Amino acid sequence: MLVRHFKRHRHLTRPGSSGRVEGGTTRATNVILVMLAALLVAAAAFKLISG
Repeated sequence: MLVRHFKRHRHLTRPGSSGRVEGGTTRATNVILVMLAALLVAAAAFKLISG
């Protein structure tokens, strides 16, 4: 749901800000979301393996 929101609003910027800063922030946020998802998958896999 969050990823869909970022994809939809990626090109919209505030009137006072430059597009580069907003794009960099969006990319960093997406990287953090992907890392959190990977951590969740790794934790679930570890729980399944360890019993």
